[in-house]
Amino acid sequence: MRTIENHQGFRLRFGEFPDLLFTATDTRTYFDMTHYLQSVKLEPEEKIAEFIAGFALWIDLLGKMYGIPPDERFAVDAATEHSLAEESFALPFLCCTDPAFGMYLLESMSQMMLTGLVCSDSYIFIQAQQRFTHEELVSTPNTNEL
Repeated sequence: MRTIENHQGFRLRFGEFPDLLFTATDTRTYFDMTHYLQSVKLEPEEKIAEFIAGFALWIDLLGKMYGIPPDERFAVDAATEHSLAEESFALPFLCCTDPAFGMYLLESMSQMMLTGLVCSDSYIFIQAQQRFTHEELVSTPNTNEL
């Protein structure tokens, strides 16, 4: 596992997971596993070991598919000593740390295959905010009484 000394700072990428932070280096983008696990009150060392062992097949296949050499799949941030993982492993990592999210992903994929379209409730809400004014959203009568 390599040590990263120079990166561009950590940034939010997935609004649903504000504590899953990503950073770019010259060659790769990584996410901070340690920070995320601490924020959700899970033991980082145990959960990272569980992820690496339990998702070894996924990690290996994603690494091969995206041409990520084994020595670049995981890294350590020199400043914080936090464990980082290559960005391609973010969704499997979230499935490992939050099985309910994993089930949500599977249900969404099933829905997409059945109907060809999937929208999260967050997406629908954002679209409604962009389409309607605040007054229109607030003044809409309860249609359940019709």
